[in-house]
Amino acid sequence: MKILVTGATGYIGRHLVGKLLTMPAIDLVLCARDITELESFDVPKIQLNINLEQDRNNINGADYDLLIHLAWGYLDNYKSLMHLESEYLHQFAFLKKLMNDGLSNITILGTCFEYGLQSGALIESMPANPMSSYGIAKDTLRRSLELVCSENEVNFKWLRLFYIWGKDQPERTLFGQLNKALERGDSIFPLSGGEQLRDYLEINEAVERIINLALQNNTQGVINCCSGIPISIRNLVEQYLMQLG
Repeated sequence: MKILVTGATGYIGRHLVGKLLTMPAIDLVLCARDITELESFDVPKIQLNINLEQDRNNINGADYDLLIHLAWGYLDNYKSLMHLESEYLHQFAFLKKLMNDGLSNITILGTCFEYGLQSGALIESMPANPMSSYGIAKDTLRRSLELVCSENEVNFKWLRLFYIWGKDQPERTLFGQLNKALERGDSIFPLSGGEQLRDYLEINEAVERIINLALQNNTQGVINCCSGIPISIRNLVEQYLMQLG
C-alpha cells in the first residue's frame, strides 16, 4: 500500500511516520514545507506548502492508495482569522484536486473543537457548533469535502482528535513546560486548579489509533479519536510525575 502523509514534521506526524515505518507492506511518501526536517526518514519526500498552487499541483492523487492528512497551519493561534481566510481555502483546493485526480481513500485529522462549548460525553451524531476560527474552518472543510467525496465515491474518514500528551511535547505545551521544570530541578510547578475534565491520549496510543482507523474500511465519516475516559489535568500530571518517580 502506498501512503501519502502530509504534515509529517509536526508532533503527531513525526510519531505517526515512525510507527508506519515499522509496519510491513507499506510504501511511504512524506510531505512537509521543509523536507530537510525529514532527513532522518529514509523514504521519498515531497516539498508541500499548501498555500502554493504550484506545490499542490506537483502531487498526483492517483499515485496513492491512501492519504493521511495531518497538515494545518496557524496552530499557535486558534482564534486567528487566517484559519478561515487562508488555510481552509488552500486545504480545500488541495484535497479536492487529489480526489479529482483519482485518490479514493482519505483520512483527515479533525478536532474536538468542532463540537464547541459542549459538556459531557461527545458523540459523532451531535451537531457541530464550533466557536473558534480554527474549529469553524475545520468543520467547514469537513462539510465541503463530504460533498466532493459523495460525487467521487471516496472512502472518507474524518478523525476528531481530542487532547494528546507526551513526554517529548513542544516546550509551549503543558507537558513541555513541566519537563523543562523537571530538568531544571524546580521544586514547584505553577498549575491552575486543574479540575477541568478532558479526554487525553498519550501520543503513541493516539498515533496507533489514527493508523488503525485509517487502514480499516468498515467505518467512515466522522470518528471520535479519543479514550472515552475523562480525567482531570491535575490527575494526569500527578500520574505522570508518579511514573517518573
